Amino acid sequence: MPKYFSCEYIPTQPRTVYFKLARKYGVFIFGLFIMATGIALSIRADMGITPISSLPYVVSLGVPLTVGMLTILLHAGFLVIEFLLMPREFEAIQLLQLGAAVVFGVFIDLVLAGLVWLVPGSYPEQVLLVVASCVLLGIGICFEVAPNVLMMASEGMLTAAVRRFHVEFGTVKVLLDVGLVVLSVVLSLVMFSTVYGVREGTVIAAVLVGICVKLFKLPVYAIARRFIG
Repeated sequence: MPKYFSCEYIPTQPRTVYFKLARKYGVFIFGLFIMATGIALSIRADMGITPISSLPYVVSLGVPLTVGMLTILLHAGFLVIEFLLMPREFEAIQLLQLGAAVVFGVFIDLVLAGLVWLVPGSYPEQVLLVVASCVLLGIGICFEVAPNVLMMASEGMLTAAVRRFHVEFGTVKVLLDVGLVVLSVVLSLVMFSTVYGVREGTVIAAVLVGICVKLFKLPVYAIARRFIG
């Protein structure tokens, strides 16, 4: 098993083991869908996007690619960095992170298309959508992590950085979020001479998503365990 990548290999055991592993991946994919819905709500709120999605969103405004497509490309970049940080510990199974990114990106585009009708009519409605998006992101992250089968490429890159540079996970997570937001602002100014995608909603998400993860972790884990068996 890779030393820094959390993924369960498919063992040569009875059929029930395969079914259990399939249920675990089902929970993981469900988590990706909930996360994608949260990101789509933050975009529809038009009050600032979550840090991790700010760059794909800003770039999508100036190129003929969707937020989902650019999210896939961003995570592919994370996967490359992960390999460069820990080349000797990088194993082929970690390429599944790219598959997860593709599923995640497709979910984002599908949910955005389904929510095209959602246009908040007032500032309080925008705030409500941002809060709802943070709650869904927190729940989605819990469902993604609960089965312990796969990491998203962003998490894999951060975990590799922790092992490579011997720093706290929270520290590199903050650095990543700040870096993405700063880059988003710079690109937005260069491309449009104004700032898109980064507003008070971005700050709210940076604080509230982590709180929601802590609040929903135990109940979500309990639900996931009951489903997985």
